[in-house]
Amino acid sequence: MKRIVYTRPDGGVSVVCPAPEFVAQFPTEQEALAAVQVKAVPADAINVKICDVINIPTSRRFRNCWRQVGTTPPVVDLPLAREQRMSEIRTERDKRLAISDGQMARAQDTGTPAEVMVLRGKRQALRDLPVTVETELAMIQLVDGLATYEPTWPV
Repeated sequence: MKRIVYTRPDGGVSVVCPAPEFVAQFPTEQEALAAVQVKAVPADAINVKICDVINIPTSRRFRNCWRQVGTTPPVVDLPLAREQRMSEIRTERDKRLAISDGQMARAQDTGTPAEVMVLRGKRQALRDLPVTVETELAMIQLVDGLATYEPTWPV
């Protein structure tokens, strides 16, 4: 089956999947796709094309990072995917820092100076993590590598 792919004015890529019931109403797939395009593709769409399903990325992991240039099918923009992965890591880091806030308060209240020092080190390592991660992400050249990348979290 074919899909209608286009670039939105914001640079993102949209994919229109014609409903089989709608396609069945037309004598040919080409006529059905033309009707879907008129009905579903906005007037400000750029680079509108019809693609085979096999030419569209299968993973939706970095769906907001799909881009297309000219007549090429959509691909994952690796720099954008790196930014997305970094944002996800920062969000997780922030959660871990928030959890450590309570641990630090308890350690300062009832813990030993050694426990406080360990927690301070862990919290500093969490704050410093984005610098390390940014370097590691820059070295990853495949989308699958970005999708499976997990930083070494301080314990």
